[in-house]
This record gives sequence, C-alpha cells and structure tokens, in this order.
Amino acid sequence: MLKLSFSTNKYHLAYSYWLQSAEKNNLVSGEWEQLKVGLAKSFGDHPGFQFFQRCHIGYSLDLTNPKNDNLSVEIRDKKLIREIFQTIFEALFFKRVYQETESYRIKLEKEWVHNLTTSLKYVQEITGMGFDTNVDVIMLHPDLDTGSYIGNKKVEFGLQIIYKNFQTVGLYHEILHVLTEDLMSKVESEKEIWIMHGVIYLAANEELRNRINHTHSYFVPSYVSNYRKTLIAYAQRILPFWIEYMKTDNRNLISFYEKMKQRV
Repeated sequence: MLKLSFSTNKYHLAYSYWLQSAEKNNLVSGEWEQLKVGLAKSFGDHPGFQFFQRCHIGYSLDLTNPKNDNLSVEIRDKKLIREIFQTIFEALFFKRVYQETESYRIKLEKEWVHNLTTSLKYVQEITGMGFDTNVDVIMLHPDLDTGSYIGNKKVEFGLQIIYKNFQTVGLYHEILHVLTEDLMSKVESEKEIWIMHGVIYLAANEELRNRINHTHSYFVPSYVSNYRKTLIAYAQRILPFWIEYMKTDNRNLISFYEKMKQRV
C-alpha cells in the first residue's frame, strides 16, 4: 500500500530558503535580506560560514534528519553551523515561514487523504504499476514553489496551487520518480532521462489531472507555462503515442517508456 509521511524540518526549510532566495526575486523580502546581512556580520569571518555561500550549498549536510546532534557536515566547524541555524530559527521572519509551512502541511495532508482512494485507482489504471512503497514528504513553504525527488524515497514539496487537486497531482509526479529510480539510475543518456520525465508528466500532470478533475484537455497553456520548456517539448512529442497507449487495456508505463526511446 502506498504510504506518505509528511513532516516539516526546520533545517531543510531554512537551507532551502537560503538557497532559493538568491534565485527567485519573489523571495527577497526586506526581513530575509536583513537576516542574511546580520548573519554575515556575525559569522562571516568563520570558515563554517562558507557552507552557507552559494557555491557550497547542497553539499555534505543531511537536512532531512531532524536531530541536531546527527547533522552530517564535512566541515570542521559543526558547532558554528548549528549556531547559524539557531539564529535563523529565532528570527521572527523564519518563525512565520515555519508556521505557514506547517499550515500548508496540514492542508496538503487533508487533500492527500481525501483523494487517496480515487487517485490511486486512477494512477494504477494509467501506469499499470504497483504502488507498494513508503515516501517521506519534507515540506517547504509554497512560496519556494518547489517539488522534487531528492533520493532515498524522500520528496521535498512546496508548490503554489495552480488548479484544483494540483497538490495531489504533483505528489504523484514525484512518486513516479521514486518508482522509476532504479531504472533511471542505469541511464546515461540525457535524452532518455527527458523521455522518462515526459512520460511521467503525461501520466500525472495530464492524464491523472484530467481524471481527478473530470476534464478532457491536454497541455492547458496556463498550466504548461509553469514547467520547463524542455520537459513540455518532450511530453508534446510523446503525446500522439500516449493517446494510443491510453486506448489499450494492458498498460505498462515502463514498457511504454522503452518504446518511446526508439520513437521520440
């Protein structure tokens, strides 16, 4: 049985904000910038602060582990890094972000539970796959507008709502990445990776969306604009084959992907 566990991790949330604030203008608030300046003044001369610089972000820290004592940092000043995190946690800005993320988590869980029976039936019919797996969903603030599979059956998730049941659809997109991880770990071709991503997009973001929302349209412009152009391009090239696939009785998403490698 498919089981999702939802949690909000302060370390992961703070680090994700730090990472993405440099990339997304909508995240640059006066409070956040003031906090970053203050941290640089307090800790900037210490080697451990380099861990929070753009070129180092993403390395050597198990952000999904909620226990402070189990932080895995391959940097000599672990104590300093904990102090930096604690300073962030105590900031009024972050406290608000954390509470808003928790509220978002509660709403997301309710939507997931409400849709689970029907959505699981639909996605099994679409893919022909088994969904007997456990997935940890690490919550992000929806302003980060990020959903991705980060390995080890862990998904980070914080997305703005684009349409009804969008969160459920987005979660299944990431779950399909979990289920195809072993297969894709053996793939070296960037084209084949994009083909699989396109197939997953069609299964979740188009087919499941249509079924769960009782609609019948593919590639709605206002929805498509939220995704990378390369992904949408591959998905659109696969669409004619996908329509024929959906007419068959014995569907198998992996077999379909293998065929697409030869045709797209």
